[in-house]
Amino acid sequence: MILRVALLLIATAAGARAQDVRVVRADNPPVWGESPRLIEELRIGSLDGDEAFLLERVAGMAITANGDLWILDQQAARVRRYSPEGDHLGDVGRRGEGPGEFAMPLQVRRDPRDGTMLVWDPPNLRMHRFSDAGDFIGSVPLELAGHRVRLGLPVMQIDTAGFTYALDRENSWTRRDPSGQVVEVLRPPPARPVGIMNPVLTWSAPSPRGFLVWGRNDEYAIHLPAPDGATLRIERRADRVPYVAEERAELQRLEDHFAARRDSDPSPIPADKPVWARFRMDHDGRIWIAMYESATQRAETAEERAERERFANPPRTWAQDLTFDVITDEGRFLGTVRFPSRTNHRSFEDIELLHSEGRRVWTLERGAFDEEYVVQYRIESG
Repeated sequence: MILRVALLLIATAAGARAQDVRVVRADNPPVWGESPRLIEELRIGSLDGDEAFLLERVAGMAITANGDLWILDQQAARVRRYSPEGDHLGDVGRRGEGPGEFAMPLQVRRDPRDGTMLVWDPPNLRMHRFSDAGDFIGSVPLELAGHRVRLGLPVMQIDTAGFTYALDRENSWTRRDPSGQVVEVLRPPPARPVGIMNPVLTWSAPSPRGFLVWGRNDEYAIHLPAPDGATLRIERRADRVPYVAEERAELQRLEDHFAARRDSDPSPIPADKPVWARFRMDHDGRIWIAMYESATQRAETAEERAERERFANPPRTWAQDLTFDVITDEGRFLGTVRFPSRTNHRSFEDIELLHSEGRRVWTLERGAFDEEYVVQYRIESG
């Protein structure tokens, strides 16, 4: 098998020519208005009661062509199926090693070519395929040597041609054809992250349109290949947000603590936060960029303190709400979407954006007792 390594080249001191990069400014008036509103339409999950609505550890979700929700419950090793109105339609898969069974499924995606559903199950070295009604169709064997299992991140994507992408241990993405053969490795420019708490890093994510998108979060610039072979650099103006003195001191204590555990040197917390924390590509190829903003302090609950002390960690009491800038892959700014603070999360870094297409977005949220909910919102211009 021939493995082609694709290195993304940009105009840097490394030698790329200036004309290889085309800059697009995403400073247009927001298409969704200055203050888009999120209207909650559906909430799936329960603290107790009907077992069909108890979610243990949601790892991903996808929407079928007819609007059914497939919610991947990693802890239970199954996919929960719900109608667009939230009615439970049944489950797909179970724990095991047989056909259509899962060991530790990490993601579910809809194949845009035929509407079938794919579930990535690395420990079983397979990609399972199901009909949108939940019937098992077959599996594709996958060689995953060298791949890391990372939780809480988008770790699998599928493009419009049926090629799948999986995250490997070098922050690269392997691209596989529909038969499961690796045909390419996509790598962003190498750069080691600086710091453990709110690090400066290079982030990347594959687009459903079939290319890798990447950026360094100490600037507001996102890079992707243009159809003519140049690199498109999408820029947007952003002011750096300063740390509050108490917040900065708390982060330094955490930085020192975790660096000591890793037997590494801690990094000094700078005066300002990085521009953004991470981004992900949605079903429509739009870029959702999680922005750093001012944080507020809140007291620990007794349960949070007990959990933290169990691992001998210092407290982290400063947190911010989840805020995304949404930009098309052509560089058009759609708007800034702010999620409600009542999600009861410690920090926006713990809130998972599960899926988005059209004017709807789905998130993973937790209640006061750490129970999980999948929440559907409609984006209204405002």
